[in-house]
Amino acid sequence: DLYTDALSLADKALYSVKKKDKHGFAMFKDDETDDDSSANTTGLKALSMILSERNIPDSALSLEKEAFINVYRFIMRYLKRYNRNAFKLLFTITPPSDNDAGAPDEDKHFYDICDKFFEHVKESLRKSDLVMRYRKNQVFVFLTDIKEFAISQVIGGIKGSWHKENGDI
Repeated sequence: DLYTDALSLADKALYSVKKKDKHGFAMFKDDETDDDSSANTTGLKALSMILSERNIPDSALSLEKEAFINVYRFIMRYLKRYNRNAFKLLFTITPPSDNDAGAPDEDKHFYDICDKFFEHVKESLRKSDLVMRYRKNQVFVFLTDIKEFAISQVIGGIKGSWHKENGDI
């Protein structure tokens, strides 16, 4: 299609400028001399660039449930194949016992706390860890390549910094 071809040519021109000095412009004409291996390399580079993460946040990778399932299964295969380890944690937030169940204002406040806790957990973990909102009040954490003795430190760090910032909500 014409649009895809034009985009591909513009992409090649952009890469040729970036290879030189990152400032300037280029006009690109599709050469008849391009061979398939060069096209495949350019295609692979372009695909890698599209798939790569930009501005990686300094927190755990947060995924929705469907995406998490696929990544989780892949990582479990990897861990089994290479004899690595991982740990799973499930944080559950329960409303205070004096909360009238079903009161809309109190439910909203509780859910706001759950949202805030989810963000707190995500920001407390390493970039190599995964986090998923399992239920509104539950956060599933998948700690990759971690030693067993460090688990209590991770849990203590999350709970301690939460209490320090928020007290006993």
